[in-house]
Amino acid sequence: MRSMLPDEGDHETSTLPRLVQAQQLMGYPVDEAWRALNTPRDVYDIEREIVAQAQ
Repeated sequence: MRSMLPDEGDHETSTLPRLVQAQQLMGYPVDEAWRALNTPRDVYDIEREIVAQAQ
C-alpha cells in the first residue's frame, strides 16, 4: 500500500482514485461536523473546542 503514496503532492488526486477504482476504499455520509486531525496542533485545537462546548 505504501507504494501507492506519491513522493510529492496530495494523495487525494493520485492514491484515492486508484483505491476507488480497485474497490479498496469505503466511505459513508455523515450529517455531523467532521474535521481531519493531521497535526498535533489540530488535536490541541479540537480538544480546546470540545472542552469549551462542555462548559
